[in-house]
Amino acid sequence: MGGVIIKRPKSRKIEMQYILKRKKRTDSSVVFVHGFTDSILNRSHKERWKKGLNRVFKTADLLYFDWDADSKMDILFRVLQNGLVGLPLCPGGLFTQSARILFDSLFEIKKAYEAAIREAESAGQGLRKEIEDRIRPNYGHVTLVGHSLGAKVVQNALEGMKPRMINSVCLCGAATPQEDWKKSIRAIEDRIFNFYSKQDRILTLAHLLSTPKNPVGWKGFNGANNKIIDLEVECRHANYYQELRASRLPHKERGRNNFPK
Repeated sequence: MGGVIIKRPKSRKIEMQYILKRKKRTDSSVVFVHGFTDSILNRSHKERWKKGLNRVFKTADLLYFDWDADSKMDILFRVLQNGLVGLPLCPGGLFTQSARILFDSLFEIKKAYEAAIREAESAGQGLRKEIEDRIRPNYGHVTLVGHSLGAKVVQNALEGMKPRMINSVCLCGAATPQEDWKKSIRAIEDRIFNFYSKQDRILTLAHLLSTPKNPVGWKGFNGANNKIIDLEVECRHANYYQELRASRLPHKERGRNNFPK
């Protein structure tokens, strides 16, 4: 197959940064992990999530864990740029060639996403080290928030942690299957809050491409564990920051997990 070749950019350094540090000393921290399509370099993305997190976690320090994920715009640009060059000049072959380019483009996007999954697994080890070395020694209460493939980073970080090291986890459009969490739940003291949407087209496509199959951000956990609270919302994949409101979290669990009442 001819295919469209996508070259991934050079890796950048994984880093943890504050996006909101309270003036008064606090014992609580929230670590946000972005997905496949974003990074801390995208200022508007960072600010949207900062506001969304601040609506719920009003007293905690907010941190942003930046890992090496490619951007959707870069991938689409390179797919189209390489694919459109091959379009025929004669109208008769346009439909056939366009169909081939579409198929090849989906194939290459699938490969790029699978490479990003491997990067997420590696980034999870970096997140775990940051939490063990820097976050946990300074904060008594730690909450992790993972969006999209950032949930895979969170899941991999939790898998190697000691039991009950993290107080709670909030997943937003998580691009991970249910079975991945079997070994990770033991690291959580309280609950996993899983925001999911059946209207999420990105995760619908991921399911069709089997990257992953049945992501919990699209299907939910389906009562897999009493530590997991599924919260269905009507939301596009990029807009989960708008759904982070205390009113969407069960009252009992908000108190248990240091969410505002």
